[in-house]
Amino acid sequence: MRRGTALLPVGKCFHNKVKLNLQEIADIWAPCTVQVMEREKTDGKTTTVFVVGSGLGGYDRSFPVVHDQTNAFLGHYTQFGEVHLDQDGKVVKMAMSRPIPKSAPVHVYK
Repeated sequence: MRRGTALLPVGKCFHNKVKLNLQEIADIWAPCTVQVMEREKTDGKTTTVFVVGSGLGGYDRSFPVVHDQTNAFLGHYTQFGEVHLDQDGKVVKMAMSRPIPKSAPVHVYK
């Protein structure tokens, strides 16, 4: 059994597509914090993932991740940016070390 932070992939639950943009995230969860993270999978490939939390940040910036429901190992996630959205979905703070993608798969903390 692998251990890690439990996250739940949710894009298809709300919009029937894997990748969502910040406006689609805001429509569901605002106000929220979106961690922009690089996901390193077991095959060595990397992808970008948005991880949504209801707080104002202060989340861990690097951690192993397991699927909340299946406990499957999803990879190691490392934050390279953070976006705070207010209750109207407007960006109130953004800190990025590289460009933010227009859309990405979305996971939420459980």
